[in-house]
Amino acid sequence: MNSPSPLPQVYNLIGLGFGPANLALSGALLECDFMHKDICFIEKHDKFRWHPGMLLPGTRMQISWLKDLATLRNPQSPLTFLNYLHFEGRLISFINNGSPTPSRKEFTDYLAWAANYVQSKGVSVFFDEQVIAIPKGPDGTVDVVSRNLRTGQHITRRTKNLVISPGGSPRMPSAIDAISPHPRVIHSSSYLTSIYSILSSIVSSRRDGAEALRQPVKVAVVGSGQSAAEIVIDLHSKLREVVSLLPNADGDPARHKIDLIINKGSLKPSDESPFSNKIFDPASTDTFFGLRSKATREMVLREFRATNYGVVNPRTIDNLHELLYEQQMDDSILRRAKLNGDKEEIRQRSVLPPHITIHSYSSLVALDLIEAPTGVPDHKDDDVFLLTLQSDVTKQLSQLEYDIVICATGYDRSSWLQLLRRSELGKDFIHGNPSPSAPVLVLPDHAQKSDLHAPWPVDLSVEASGMTDGSTSTSSSVSTLPTSWESPPPNPCGHLSHGDIAHDPPSKVYVTRAYRLVPEVSGAEPLPRIYIQGCTESTHGLSDTLLSVISIKAGEIAVDLSRR
Repeated sequence: MNSPSPLPQVYNLIGLGFGPANLALSGALLECDFMHKDICFIEKHDKFRWHPGMLLPGTRMQISWLKDLATLRNPQSPLTFLNYLHFEGRLISFINNGSPTPSRKEFTDYLAWAANYVQSKGVSVFFDEQVIAIPKGPDGTVDVVSRNLRTGQHITRRTKNLVISPGGSPRMPSAIDAISPHPRVIHSSSYLTSIYSILSSIVSSRRDGAEALRQPVKVAVVGSGQSAAEIVIDLHSKLREVVSLLPNADGDPARHKIDLIINKGSLKPSDESPFSNKIFDPASTDTFFGLRSKATREMVLREFRATNYGVVNPRTIDNLHELLYEQQMDDSILRRAKLNGDKEEIRQRSVLPPHITIHSYSSLVALDLIEAPTGVPDHKDDDVFLLTLQSDVTKQLSQLEYDIVICATGYDRSSWLQLLRRSELGKDFIHGNPSPSAPVLVLPDHAQKSDLHAPWPVDLSVEASGMTDGSTSTSSSVSTLPTSWESPPPNPCGHLSHGDIAHDPPSKVYVTRAYRLVPEVSGAEPLPRIYIQGCTESTHGLSDTLLSVISIKAGEIAVDLSRR
C-alpha cells in the first residue's frame, strides 16, 4: 500500500516579487513578529535587483533619503537608510557630502543591503523563479505555482495570505510590434544592460579593420520623460568616447546622431515644489481614498500629474540643454572657420560630439526593418530601421533611418489581473462581467456599498515617468509575473466610453484602504487574503507606485495581516 503524500507546508504569507515594496513589507513583518519564518517571497531575478537597466553614472534619486524602506513608519527600524550608512561606516562622509539626496547607485546598494538583512533574519526569498499560476487551494488557501528559470522545474507552495507586487512590464509602442523583438530595438528598462553589446556589434561590423568608422551611428530615443532625457545624455557620452568617425567625403567632420522623439512641444520640468509634493504625503492617501466623486478624483490626478508623469527633473533638463548649447556653439565655430579658410581650426574639430535633435510634436506611426543584404539570416548588425513620424501640428509624415531604437515609453501593470483572471479565485475577487476581455475597474471598497457615482476605471499602465518622485516602481524592476507602451500617453484616471459600457460591461475589483482585495461574497467560504502593491493608483493616489509612502504602506499591510 502506498503511503500518503506528505501535506505541503502552508505558509502564513507568500509575496510575489521582491522589489522595494515587498522588501519594505518583509521588514515591517519582522518588526511586528508576524511568524516571519513562515513567509517567503518569489522573485524572477537571480538576486535582488532594482532597475539595473537605468543605473546610469552620476544619476541621483529625486526624493529625500528619509523616504526609505522604514523611516516614516518607524525611525528606529534597523532597515533605515541612516542605519545602512552607519553600518557601512559612511554616515559622517554622507553628512559632509552635503547632498539631500543619495546617488541612485548608493540607494540601490542600500536596498540590496536591506534585502540581505531581512534574509539573515529568517525571511526566505526564492530567486530565479517566475510565478505562472495561483490556483485556489483548500481551506482558504492559495497555491502559488512558479517555474525555476534555470532548471524549468515547477514548484508549488501553499499560503493563507498572498501579496502581489508585480512591478511593471516594459511597454512598447504598438507601431513596433511588427518587428519586435529585435536586439537593437530595446526598452529603457534594459538600456544599460544592452547598449554596450549593441554598440560593440555595430562598431565591429562597420570598422572592417580600420581604426575609425566610415558611417555614423544613428539612434532614436522615443519618450518625453526622465528616462528618455537621461538616456540621451548618457548616449552622448558613450558615442563620443567609444566610437570615432572618419571625416565625410567633403572633409567635414562626421557626427553620430541622437534623435529624441517627443509628442510634446518641449520637455516639461517635474513639479518639485513643497506644496505640490504634499500629494505624496501619507495623509493624502487617506484623503484620496475617501473621495466619493469620480470627477473629484480625476481633478486631483490631473492637477498633480506634472509631479510624476512625462516630466523631467529640472537639473536633467539643464544638463541636456547645456549639451545642445555647446553643440550650437561648435557649429558656429566650425562654420566661421570654414568661411575664413582656417584649416587648423577645421582640423582640430575633425571629430565633433554626437549631434542631438529633438523632434517635438511627433508621433511614431510606423517602424519598418530594412534588412542588410548579407545573405546571413541572423546577421542583424547592419539592419536599419525606418521610422515614420507624423507631426501633431501639421499632420505631415516624415521618414528617418536609425541603427538603434530605444523606447522610454512606460510600463504595463496588468500582470496581476491576468494572473487572477486565470485562477478560480478570479470568480471570488473579480465582480460582475466574467468575460476575460471586459475592462476592469479597480475601486475603493466603499464604492461597493454605495455606488452612487459612475465607476472609476483603473489605469493599468504608467507613462515613462522615469526616475521622478519615487525613482520609479516600488516593486520588482521587471515583473515576476508572466505578462504579455507612448501611443498616446495613458490617462491616469482612465475612462470608458458609453459604447464600451453598453457592449462590454466592466468587471470590478474592490480594494480596501489596506490594499486588500474584497471578495464578491463575504463569508460564503474561507478565502485567502490577497493584497496588491503598485497597482492601485486609481484608489490610493499618485504615490502608489512610488517610494514616497512605501514604508507607511508596508506597515498598513502588516497591521491588516496581523488582525486575521
